[in-house]
Amino acid sequence: MTSRFIFSRNYLINWNNNNFGKTVLDAGAGERRIQPLFTHNTYVSQDFAAYAGGVDTMPPSSSSEWDRTWDSGSCDIICDIVSIPRPSESFDLITLLEVVEHLPDPAAAIQELARLLKPGGSLLITCPNLCAEHQTPYFYYSGFSRYFFQNLLQDSTGLQLTSLVPQGDFISAHFSELRQLLYASSSKIITLPLLLTLVGAEKFVRFLTSIGHVPQPVSCSGWSAVYTKQ
Repeated sequence: MTSRFIFSRNYLINWNNNNFGKTVLDAGAGERRIQPLFTHNTYVSQDFAAYAGGVDTMPPSSSSEWDRTWDSGSCDIICDIVSIPRPSESFDLITLLEVVEHLPDPAAAIQELARLLKPGGSLLITCPNLCAEHQTPYFYYSGFSRYFFQNLLQDSTGLQLTSLVPQGDFISAHFSELRQLLYASSSKIITLPLLLTLVGAEKFVRFLTSIGHVPQPVSCSGWSAVYTKQ
């Protein structure tokens, strides 16, 4: 399985190693987690800074990061992502990591990022697919088809899609979401049997579909997409 988190981290490290003195925009940066990766390029962060954290869909007893506070108020640019107050063609690289599902109008936002991107520059997008609600109430979409990236975004932004990598398949996507039950459980007595059940059930489903030659519907648990500006 191709992890979109590993894909994006490797992509950004490689980009930083091959570029010097360029400018990066981390759109929807939140807590600016990728900032340390840019050791010799200028990092600029943007966020609307309205989400402050909270319990979301997880219970108060959960030890996950759903129930902690969220600090995005220290980003360099605080604004709506569809109207970023910077001149056109200001950035060599723009990232939009785990953000599109939280945008009321993703295509409009990416159109704005295309405006800000320099010719020859790259836009990296990652997002989940078939995901549970999180960072509520700023959650709007639980999945995107490949045609969102291949057709809609290219047509509306003029960017060229150079890479589209799915994470997992139909079966892994659904069992990945079922594993959210492990994080939601406050009982260690339940967690281990639940984990073993899910692991065994996924293997059994794959076995049955394999021997029965059952084709999987097209789906995945996440996407990594790279665009370039012509």
